[in-house]
This record gives sequence, structure tokens and C-alpha cells, in this order.
Amino acid sequence: LRIPLVRGRFFEARDDYEAPGVALINQALADQTWPDEDPIGKRITWNDPRSEEEEVAWWTIVGIVGNTNVDGLDAEPEPETYLSYSQLPFPYATFVLRGRGDPLALQGQLREVVLSADPELPVFDVRSLDGIVSQSLGSQRFNMTLLGAFASTAVLMAAVGLYGVLSFSVAKRAREIGIRRALGARRGTVIREVVWGGFRLVLPGLGIGVLAALVLTRFIASQVYGVSPTDPWSYILGAILLATVALIACYVPALRAARVDATVALRSE
Repeated sequence: LRIPLVRGRFFEARDDYEAPGVALINQALADQTWPDEDPIGKRITWNDPRSEEEEVAWWTIVGIVGNTNVDGLDAEPEPETYLSYSQLPFPYATFVLRGRGDPLALQGQLREVVLSADPELPVFDVRSLDGIVSQSLGSQRFNMTLLGAFASTAVLMAAVGLYGVLSFSVAKRAREIGIRRALGARRGTVIREVVWGGFRLVLPGLGIGVLAALVLTRFIASQVYGVSPTDPWSYILGAILLATVALIACYVPALRAARVDATVALRSE
């Protein structure tokens, strides 16, 4: 599984059933139990050392490995201990296979190998590692997809509302714009004025939105993996996206305003 060795050694062939018990621990357990010491060479047990009713089995720590997210990618690594199957056999086992192409295509060959060793051994719960990862993030992905759909709808409604307000404003100012065009106002000047007039309404909204997001993102922090709730790039890209949508919503009425025919505007009044 490419879990890195931090210090010490991995299990070796000599760690068999007759050899003294050895164990590996992860970095989380090392930091929790021996924060200021080297755990290599320390002994651990799952029995009560003071008990006289059962033999106490001790396992010597020979290596420290990196942390893994067993309970999900969004969960904090838990303290873990690894024991050699050669020293402590279990009645069941989980095999991890690496192959080329579709990993689930190995199911048939895997079953054949197991049945050839023992026809009574069941093979069950065959899954790909990508599938396990996707399953662990399934609820978060669903919630964020739903939230993204609502957010997209909100952006679209804001753009439509801004476009409607500016279109109405341009229609009301048709005579003024017509006079200015008749007096020689350039087309670019009219476009810039209308765009700035609309975008001036957007800037306070962006500022308020960023401040509100900083406060409210802590409520969805558990739904986000790999991104900090205060990730600066998320805020920057989000603000750029909203500003772009706002500029487009402002530009269309501005373009219409620049096309106002001075003669038609004055005659209509």
C-alpha cells in the first residue's frame, strides 16, 4: 500500500510464529504515547500486565510507519498498530492486489487462486481502492453537488437581476444618452459609464459576500476535503467568477445604450 517507513524496519521473513512478537506502530500512536521518546524497542501488550489469570503477550516495536486515513479521507488519523500475520494469524484476511487496467477484472483470477488453495474458503467484498475512496466521500460529494447547484442558481439569478436593473436604467436614460450621443459622446465612453454604474453596485456585494463566507464556511468545513475553509485561492477565484458574471451582465445593457440612435431617442420624447 506504499505506507512509508518513518523509522526502524518493516516485518521480515524471520518474524515467524516461533520468533518473539514484533509490531509496527503509526506516527499518530508514536506521537500520542511517546511524544518525547524513541518508541523503537519499547514493548506493548493488549492484556493487563497485572493479571495472573492469563499469560501476558508482549510485542516489541521495531518500526514506525506513516499515518493512514482508515475511517475516511476527511477523518483524523487514528493510532494504529500493525502485527505480522505470521505471528498472529486471524480467521479472515484482506488481500490487496495491484494490477494493470481495471482492478476488478482480477476477481476471476483471484477466486481461482483461492479455491485452488482451499475450495471451502469464501472470497467476498471485492472492491477497488478508488471505489473505497469514492464511497468514503460519497455524502460530501452529494452535499457539495447540491450546494453547488444552489450556488449556480443564485449566481444566475443575481446576473439576471443585475441585467434587468441596468436595462431598465438604460431605457429610462434613453433621452439623456441620445442627447449625449448627439453632442458627440463617444460610444466607448457611454459603455464605460454604464458598466461602471452597474459594477459599482456589485463591489459592496462582493465585499459583504467575502466577509459572510469567512464566517459561514466553518459550518461546511466537514464537507470539504483537501481545501481549508479559509483557502485564499477559493475566495480569489470565487470573487473573480462573480465579478466576471457581473461585468457580462453590465456589458450587455451598456452595449445597447451605446447603440441608442440620438434622432430616434429625441423624437420619442
